[in-house]
Amino acid sequence: MILLIFRKEFNEIFFSKRFLIIVIGVAVLWFFALFNGIGYYQGSNSSAQQVQNETYQQWLDQGDKNPHSAAHYGFYIAKPIPLLAVIDKGANDFLGNVVWIEAHNQNEVKNPAATDAGSLLRMGQLTIGFVLQFIIPLMIILLCYNLFTKEKENGTIKLLLSTRANLIDLFMGKFLASMLSLWMMLLPLLAFSMLLMYQQDFSESWSLEIIPSMVYFVLGLFLLYTLLIAICISVSLKVNSSSIALVILAGFWLCGVFLVPRFASVLAEQVYPAPTSFAFEQQITDMRLKGIDGHGPVNEDLLKETLDQYGVDSIEDLPVNFAAISLQASEESDAAIYDIVYTELFIQFRQQEKFLSYMGILSPFQTFRNISMALSGTDMQTHLDFAEHAEKHRRAIQKTINDFYLSHDTGSDDLWHSVGLLNYTSPDIYQRLHMAQLDVVVLITWLLLGLGFTYYSVKTFKIV
Repeated sequence: MILLIFRKEFNEIFFSKRFLIIVIGVAVLWFFALFNGIGYYQGSNSSAQQVQNETYQQWLDQGDKNPHSAAHYGFYIAKPIPLLAVIDKGANDFLGNVVWIEAHNQNEVKNPAATDAGSLLRMGQLTIGFVLQFIIPLMIILLCYNLFTKEKENGTIKLLLSTRANLIDLFMGKFLASMLSLWMMLLPLLAFSMLLMYQQDFSESWSLEIIPSMVYFVLGLFLLYTLLIAICISVSLKVNSSSIALVILAGFWLCGVFLVPRFASVLAEQVYPAPTSFAFEQQITDMRLKGIDGHGPVNEDLLKETLDQYGVDSIEDLPVNFAAISLQASEESDAAIYDIVYTELFIQFRQQEKFLSYMGILSPFQTFRNISMALSGTDMQTHLDFAEHAEKHRRAIQKTINDFYLSHDTGSDDLWHSVGLLNYTSPDIYQRLHMAQLDVVVLITWLLLGLGFTYYSVKTFKIV
């Protein structure tokens, strides 16, 4: 009986004018978002790589120079934009993708994009992730809100239940027809997108990262859409008016997509406030005043320790350059300060992200968005991982330069070429899934609650 109902409902949904209009609208948005995402991936990587390559080439071409002066000269390091940013670029626009490497200073990752991007930047917010997380759920509501209410309004529900069909058969037939219609629209779009993405990057990362990430991404979508279709049909079963069902579901969508994420974000910043840029820099400055300054007066304790180590009585008698020792001590002192302040800052950021994950219990859309960013490698956790690796690389560079400065007053091409760019590898798919495990649990919880509501709606249904 379920199969007969499924065939009837599928034909009504799939060949309806409403579904055709929805498919055309989604396809137009999808293709615009796809090519926009590819343009973003190419443009962001290109601009960041250009900034990195130009400054690194200047570093290599600087000629003979005092090593420490060269260390201040520095260069940019680019954060690679993952291919799956084509699907969901997450928070990348706000987090940046290049960091300046220089002596003494741990700099923030910034965005080299033009500040006057204006409307182009706003248009760039349309991504496939946006379509999947915001537009498709609205489409599901428009498809499913009246699957049972129309039967009640037309008086056909009694006729259907007077046959061999029971309510569970009706529900499952409508549910399966809705799911099949939805995925018959989405799978070709996803396949076409993967084909174009493959043309952008066909390295071995496809089998190791891209394909597993997309499998988990589609699995997450399946859970989300199963939940939404079940809720929509359950509401349609529970109320007697199509208009009331539409208002309830539209309110659920509006709150889940816009109000809850905004409220959660503001609340996270209140509960786990991050310092302002001025306060953060002031904290570093205040702590630095208590440390070793390689450019300031000679630190007596460090000088005495160095003189004792080499068994001499004055700086002039040292077989090494004391300035290099002092500068390295300054680097290590600064590193201890940065470890404190940046650890505190990153803890706040991670606490905010964890808070947002907990707030996902108010909105499955918020929860899936967190999962989507994690799978795409465009989330805060991945960004902080890059920032930490960039800082380790900066410190290694300064150690190399100061070690050279111990016995050489002038650096040349050999020294500059010994300093390489950061070869950064982002966390793999399983590490990213581990970081998003709370969101996965919340999404599964939502699904169980949705199925519980479905069970309640079926059990309490009464023919009026």
